[in-house]
Amino acid sequence: FWKRLGKLEAKHGEPRSIVLEFVRDDSESSWLGAEAIKEITAAQKKQRDRRETAKRMLAEMGKPNGDVLKYMLWEAQGGQCLYGKPAGNPQCPYTETALSFTDLHKYRIDHIVPRAKGGPDSFSNFILTTDEANAAKGDRTPWHWFRQDRSLADWDAYKERVLRRFHALGGKKVRLLLGADAENLVERYTPLAETAWIARLAQTIASL
Repeated sequence: FWKRLGKLEAKHGEPRSIVLEFVRDDSESSWLGAEAIKEITAAQKKQRDRRETAKRMLAEMGKPNGDVLKYMLWEAQGGQCLYGKPAGNPQCPYTETALSFTDLHKYRIDHIVPRAKGGPDSFSNFILTTDEANAAKGDRTPWHWFRQDRSLADWDAYKERVLRRFHALGGKKVRLLLGADAENLVERYTPLAETAWIARLAQTIASL
């Protein structure tokens, strides 16, 4: 890809813009199925809309350069902004710690299934938490963390918090947060995450 960019630049000069288009071939689309492709397209549009809404809300709250992803996670976990002011604080699902809008920049985006266990960089594998909880969890899924370091009562309270936010968090994320087999389950979500990763990598190379 890098070499091809170099050849194109040598032939046509420095470009004003570069367009990257990723196309799935017929064989890949066929195993996904028409219904799955329709669901994926709808989910991608929904995510784009949520991102634009997050940008607008951050601007209205006086933080136009705020972290959009953190805001989206904050909102999915129960945060609200009304009339240009935060209304109520969501919780860290791991510890029940309140996550305030004013401290949004301080919180950590945790990989539910850690990268070390094959967890992708995708919204369904992200949760907003504190530095302390992120460090305590380490390279473990929530299920393994609670089983090894926390009590059964802690797990029951955690499970209730997660299920209470089922619709806002989304079924995929809830299954990763609660599943004993999260490491295997996340592999089903990986193809789209890999496409997103390739897109970001290609964008970085193009910028260089």
